[in-house]
Amino acid sequence: MNKIILQDCPICASKDTACIFTPGRAQIEQFKSLSEKKYSGAMDGWTEVLSLKVLRCQKCFHVWHNEVPALPELIQMYSGSSKREGAKKHELSDERRAYIRSEMGFLRASCPARRPLELLDYGSGRGHWIQGALDAGFGKVYAYDPSFERLSAAPEDARITKTNDLKDFQKTFDAINCEQVFEHVLSPVEELSALRRLASAETVLRISVPLVRGEDPAALMGTFPFKDEVVHILSPFEHLHGFSRKSFGILLERAGLKPVRPGLASGLKYPRQMGRVLLGKSNFNLVRFANP
Repeated sequence: MNKIILQDCPICASKDTACIFTPGRAQIEQFKSLSEKKYSGAMDGWTEVLSLKVLRCQKCFHVWHNEVPALPELIQMYSGSSKREGAKKHELSDERRAYIRSEMGFLRASCPARRPLELLDYGSGRGHWIQGALDAGFGKVYAYDPSFERLSAAPEDARITKTNDLKDFQKTFDAINCEQVFEHVLSPVEELSALRRLASAETVLRISVPLVRGEDPAALMGTFPFKDEVVHILSPFEHLHGFSRKSFGILLERAGLKPVRPGLASGLKYPRQMGRVLLGKSNFNLVRFANP
């Protein structure tokens, strides 16, 4: 297999990094069981090539896998996950469905245009967020995911267009939703920057990542790669990165994005989301490109 070595910080480019985790035999055996349990054996043999070491940047506190699979192997892994999950129902709870609809409503209300808006759900996966976007009032939703198998499980609707090739889109969108995408990709800064061609001066992006909390390596890596049914925030190799609040901010800055401050009407209709944005307590940001 092909592997990529990430030594310098992939977010701030600092060379001041430290190894905070090297797996023991128990973690390696757990990883092998994870390959079969979740990915239909797609990661079998990977520990013979990949070290599973985790590095941390001493400046922005970003954490990441030192050695990662190349993109073809990652797509193969996701396809294995889809095959394993194919027969399962993925019904959302009413609470989760309401949360998604509310988040999409806040994004919709933060867009300046009032016509039927078009949204790109970037990294759509099984499509849970695209139905929420339609329910929240978006007129047309475009779903992109590099894994065709995962995307095929997304809802079917005349208002939904699905693709696993971004070259299919030669247009800009009113809004772009990136729900927990950039922890999965090889180069978050490059991947986010590439969305510029799909954005106009008014396009609002909603970007969410899971945040790594705490600085103690033992506490952070104590349940790696999973505990019971709960996978670790750096579950190999579905999550390649773990963002701190600082590294998330640097990602947005390096990609050329600036904050969007929703108006009063949005705040009155969605006070919870508005409060999280204003207080900086959320793990998502509403942003737009400074120079689209």
